[in-house]
Amino acid sequence: NSGVPLTMVPLEVTHSVLCSDSVLERVRGPAPSSPFRVMLGQLLTYFKDTYELIFRFTSGPPLHDPCAAAYIIAPHLFKVEPMRVDVEHKSSLTYGTTVCDVWKQSGQPPNCSVALSVDVEGFWDLMLAAVGT
Repeated sequence: NSGVPLTMVPLEVTHSVLCSDSVLERVRGPAPSSPFRVMLGQLLTYFKDTYELIFRFTSGPPLHDPCAAAYIIAPHLFKVEPMRVDVEHKSSLTYGTTVCDVWKQSGQPPNCSVALSVDVEGFWDLMLAAVGT
């Protein structure tokens, strides 16, 4: 309620941007690849393996922070809707939970833009262009 324009890219959206095996191949690029892309491929592979082991993500890990950065760089890749968003701070069970009034039932005015979807292919094109060759 600060009045500062906010945009939230929620887990429902970041979980659609998965670093799959085919994406990893694109990140690694054609041989010979730059040392940066080799390192990035190794980091994403470690991340992928860890997400599979710990969280049972078998299609690749989601990339949360890069999605937020992508919104700043290329907001046209995201479908966004104004929405009321509050953070639960009274319940011992759900303390800190972000609550989005998707169905506009609260009667409160929107205070945040919330991403509903992302152009996944466009995201990966942007990401790969950013890391270069």
